[in-house]
Amino acid sequence: MNDSVRLRAVVEAFPFGIIYMDEAGKVLMCNGAAGDIFGWSEADVVGSALPFMLNEPSWWSPAMFETLLRGEAITGGEFRHLRKDGMLIDISVSMSPVRDDDGNIAGFMGVFADITKQKRSREYLVESEALYRSIFETSCGPTLVIEDDGTITMVNDEFETITGYSRRDIENRKDWTELIAPEDVNRLREYYDNRALYKNAELKHYETVIVNKYGLRKNVYASFKNITGSAKCIMSVVDITEHKQVSKALEEQARLSDFSAEIGNALSREEDLQRLLKCCTNIVVNKIDASLCCIWLYDTETKTLVMQSISGAYAELDNTYNNIPLGMYEIGDIGLNRKPVMTNNALTEVFINDSDWARREGFVCFGGYPLVVEEQLMGVMAMFCRKRVSEFAFRAMVAAADNIATGIKRKFVEVEIKLKHTELQDLNRRLEHRVAEEILQRQQKEQMLIQQSKMAAMGEMIGAIAHQWRQPLNAVGLIVQDLEDAYEYGEINREYIQRAVTDTMKQIQFMSKTIDDFRNFFRPTKEKEMFNCLSAINSMLSIVSAQLSNNSISVKVTAQDENSLFVNGFPNEFKQAVLNVINNSKDAIIDNRKKLSQSHGKGLITINVFKENNKTVVVITDNGGGVEAGIIDRVFEPYFTTKEQGKGTGIGLYMSKTIIERNMDGRLDVRNVPNGAEFRIEL
Repeated sequence: MNDSVRLRAVVEAFPFGIIYMDEAGKVLMCNGAAGDIFGWSEADVVGSALPFMLNEPSWWSPAMFETLLRGEAITGGEFRHLRKDGMLIDISVSMSPVRDDDGNIAGFMGVFADITKQKRSREYLVESEALYRSIFETSCGPTLVIEDDGTITMVNDEFETITGYSRRDIENRKDWTELIAPEDVNRLREYYDNRALYKNAELKHYETVIVNKYGLRKNVYASFKNITGSAKCIMSVVDITEHKQVSKALEEQARLSDFSAEIGNALSREEDLQRLLKCCTNIVVNKIDASLCCIWLYDTETKTLVMQSISGAYAELDNTYNNIPLGMYEIGDIGLNRKPVMTNNALTEVFINDSDWARREGFVCFGGYPLVVEEQLMGVMAMFCRKRVSEFAFRAMVAAADNIATGIKRKFVEVEIKLKHTELQDLNRRLEHRVAEEILQRQQKEQMLIQQSKMAAMGEMIGAIAHQWRQPLNAVGLIVQDLEDAYEYGEINREYIQRAVTDTMKQIQFMSKTIDDFRNFFRPTKEKEMFNCLSAINSMLSIVSAQLSNNSISVKVTAQDENSLFVNGFPNEFKQAVLNVINNSKDAIIDNRKKLSQSHGKGLITINVFKENNKTVVVITDNGGGVEAGIIDRVFEPYFTTKEQGKGTGIGLYMSKTIIERNMDGRLDVRNVPNGAEFRIEL
């Protein structure tokens, strides 16, 4: 086997495409690998110029050919080629000149390789890296990549923003723990180390604090996640500083709402002022986290603020603070100026009598509040705290001070009201005693009036009886006188005696009936009963008719539906009331005759009884000239009379009105009518 055969065998066995060209650029030989790469057989390309095969003129240019002619090699060239079958591939090429024995360039040797897969893999890696960087940069929060030794190798823009460090400051320069607040480093490192031990552990969030380039602290959620197949770890953080601030504010507002509610409950629940104030200072200590809270009440006489309640670190203060003159120290100034003082720099902004004491106690915050209601100073409330207090807490204390001031004012008013109530009770007891005495005197007076009325009525009735008895007594006298004459003349016989006895007994029975009517008239009725008004009136008239007739006064009684004229009441009292009205009419008729100089003028009293609107009405009218207009409204007053002295008591009509209206729930009125007066009774 000669050398050329051996060389050919080596070229064919070579895995890369090999093409040999003469100095003019025509292909003299190519192996099978080259044909596989380009898609042409050796027969297709031998004798052809290389550009015929390579459709990439930007690479195979005269300048490149001249480089080869100068004896220089070309390496690492890459170009894209369209195969004979239309497939687009990427090719890597290296070419060098071939010299003859004399050292002259006899041709060129090119080595070609199909790098399509490698090129695609490389492009994919580039694209993946770009995509990864894009995702990394556009993630929802600050993110960093941590090496196994803790070094930060990559950060995104968000992380630069939150920390204030640039990439140059962080990447490959800082350990991730350098960004964590010192008090949290050990805890977070433990989490990180545990994450490294358990490669597939789930992602978890850990709340921590990071410190930025300028020393500002930010609350974040930190998450560690191992990168699969790598010792690296991704750490992402979420800035929750604002969320923490809002949560803290909400928690504080809830706590302050509880504080306000408890103050309100204490003000509405506690009755004793001292217990109320103690409860309020305890609430300030517990809810505002005050170390000390005191309340002073203002004494208007001494113009001093007097300590009433203290809660917190001390059970009592120095005597200096028990009674503070208005205008002295910070407390006295607050009471004098009536303006609150609130500060978180108590040692520098507030005048404290014993500043060393306040410094030893570590007091940072002071709040002093005047307790004022309607421009009236009730006292001062003050608190000391060992930590700063928010603006919300200061505002809550202002509102609480207003409510406490109102509560104190209310307690003072309640004490005053209780005192007034006690005085009023004493006054009421005295008034009740006085009223009881007055009622007793009035009852005694009414009893006296009733007795006087009864006595007056009895007098009237006795006079009526006298008139009633006059005629039967005359008749009995005539019978006795006739008995003497009949005896002298011998006219007495059984028939005479029987007639005389019968006539005498008739007169005696009439007089006995009169006595019975008189006795029944004044017999009191204990309970109400149903009675007929018309029958009661006729019974009363049977006693006084003779007296009225003797005074030339006639009585006319009319009634409608006699069987329906029943009322519920006291019949004898009703008779007395009507009798008083009849006697008043009789006296008016007699007085009117005297005024008119008519000694025998005919008097008339009419009584009309009827039903009206389910009531029984009795109307009594006389022709006695009526009542003067100036006194008609006074006729029912006790002891009021227009009669001559000794002829009237002034209690008759008063008793009639009392009986009808108070005892029988009726009504008695009077009015003038032509020639007389009209009395109207409704029952």
